[in-house]
Amino acid sequence: MSRGVRTFAAAMLCSVVVTAGATAREVFPPSPYDILRNQDLETPLLDAVQHCVPPGLDEAVAPVLEQAQAQEWREARSALAHWTSGLDAPGIKLVTLDAVLMSREAEGREDFLEAEDRLRALLRQAEPDGLAICLRLELARTLLAMHRESEAAAQLTLSRRLVDEREDEGLYADHVEFWRAEILYRRGRAFDAHLAYRRLTRSEDARLALAARLRLTDLSFDAGKVESVSDEYETLLPRASAYGASVAGWARRAAEAALDAGDPGRAIRWLERFLESGPDRDARDSVEIRLADLDAVAYRDPLVARKRLSGVSGRRRSDPIGALAAIRAIDLGVSPGSPDQRFDLLMKALRDQRHGVRRYALGVLMRELEGRGDHDGALAVATRLAYEGGDAVVTPHFQTDLDQLLTTLSAERSQGGGCHSLVRALGGRYGILIKRASEPEAFAQVGECFEEMELPWLAADLYRSIARGFGTAGAERIALPLARVSLAIGEVTLARRVASAALEEPDEEAVAWRAILAEADFLDERFDAAATGLKTVLAEGAPARDRGRLVRLLALTLESSGRQQDVEFVGEHVPGWLDEGTAAPGARAALIESAMLAAHAHRQAGRAAEARALYRTVDRLAEPGALRSSARFWLGLEGQTRADGRSAWDEDPNRALGAPWGRYALFERRLDPLWEAYGERVR
Repeated sequence: MSRGVRTFAAAMLCSVVVTAGATAREVFPPSPYDILRNQDLETPLLDAVQHCVPPGLDEAVAPVLEQAQAQEWREARSALAHWTSGLDAPGIKLVTLDAVLMSREAEGREDFLEAEDRLRALLRQAEPDGLAICLRLELARTLLAMHRESEAAAQLTLSRRLVDEREDEGLYADHVEFWRAEILYRRGRAFDAHLAYRRLTRSEDARLALAARLRLTDLSFDAGKVESVSDEYETLLPRASAYGASVAGWARRAAEAALDAGDPGRAIRWLERFLESGPDRDARDSVEIRLADLDAVAYRDPLVARKRLSGVSGRRRSDPIGALAAIRAIDLGVSPGSPDQRFDLLMKALRDQRHGVRRYALGVLMRELEGRGDHDGALAVATRLAYEGGDAVVTPHFQTDLDQLLTTLSAERSQGGGCHSLVRALGGRYGILIKRASEPEAFAQVGECFEEMELPWLAADLYRSIARGFGTAGAERIALPLARVSLAIGEVTLARRVASAALEEPDEEAVAWRAILAEADFLDERFDAAATGLKTVLAEGAPARDRGRLVRLLALTLESSGRQQDVEFVGEHVPGWLDEGTAAPGARAALIESAMLAAHAHRQAGRAAEARALYRTVDRLAEPGALRSSARFWLGLEGQTRADGRSAWDEDPNRALGAPWGRYALFERRLDPLWEAYGERVR
């Protein structure tokens, strides 16, 4: 239940590093108990309610009661049987006492079932005063020992009714409430159990009060409130037998609490005390794995850690505990194998193991591949882990490792790696990885790459996913790019609304937002407003990546508006921006096209000198193609030279201009003699 919450909170706490002058808190690997999903950290029934003694017993049974008080149940039953053997017919009180002792002596399920049958049989008999509560409380305890909480709760309800009816039996009220609190705890109703145990800490029965304190500590441990849990266990468990607990039942939990609190010395003491209790094979080997964690991380002794883990994995090669020991050796950096052997071992674990061990192997494999520089492989493993659902208990550092991997990938693009590798890595995975990462930057860069590739619909989908996945931080990061691609996919109204809202409180991106509004005006065919806005944005220093596109939009307004100041603005600024040589290829092409459009506007308005200057700029800077041919055509039409001083058309216009402008030039060249001949004929 809350063990996962506890482990996640502890992992987060242990990841804090204390700065100068202090000792850094070690970061331990995830608990083997959590990875194996066993019950090792679950506590047994807290048997704090004293056995019930029927009232009015003969003083001769005092030795029996003394042995029962010492929890020597077998000896107490033997003494009682010896004493009653001399009686003709033992009374109901002695029979009840024997049934209670029999229940306390029970260890296995068969013993508990036999004790249950006897207690129920006695309850069906005519019940003398004072025995019913005794029998029902013991029956409730027996049922709880067999994990039959619902039936136990029914017996406690009947017991509570008897307590309320008889004033002289009020001493049993706390016993009833304690068993009820145990039922709440075992059902996972932590809040209700906390309230019940909190009341019991004020009980006059010191045994119950101590037991309630222990359970409150257990609840804090389950909830991840690790501040004082270790100290509480250290205080309460040495006296465990005095109130029905045991060191063996709580030692591993106390050790985990000590690790959570950053006290490895205390943790190793608890684990050693647990091993002294003679646990079974599985429990012993799980503890050996945790001791190896302490050896490697806390005591910096990799050789001892390797020896422990090799022993466990060597004798348990095919089962989950053995596989976990081998994987843990790789995680701790104490594996004796080569990189290829470690890789093969992890792949074998992925094939053979399931659930927590498999997810843990994936997390270790991800770090192993990233450490080798295999970012593609590490990202593939991270994607697999993300699809299987982030497990904060088994892979508590997955998000940190994923963020680091994404940062590395985005840094490669920032350092000139281009978009190809980033899009190949994340373009098909962003949907699931956005749900697991904590930073939006790498995904936002993928969106920018989609824009550069002229795939605005993909960029829009990605930006919306970022906004959903990262909340406010994601929405702030992609607000401007999303508005930009919204224009590209025709969602002009949305882009205008977002830009208008952003400009209500201008910030450092105000110029970019005004560019969005100007482009929206252009798409809505409000060309005068668009031209005014575009000139303002360009004059204020539009981002270099957007300059070519914005100038081109301004140039496209010239055909409809033809305002001289707009034409002059383009003509004055574009040659300088082109000569800077900093524009990307796409932006450079847009600037050259803008210069051509401005030259046409000058020519059509009769400003030949300005037009010739811009045509020569296009001729000088444009790549071979239609734009350069067009510029040379218009220069040659007026008998002008091109940028290098040579004749614009040369002797062979077809070769100088190419198609289709070469044919037009030949036509123009032949047209003049034709007109002259026609004029002579007319005259």
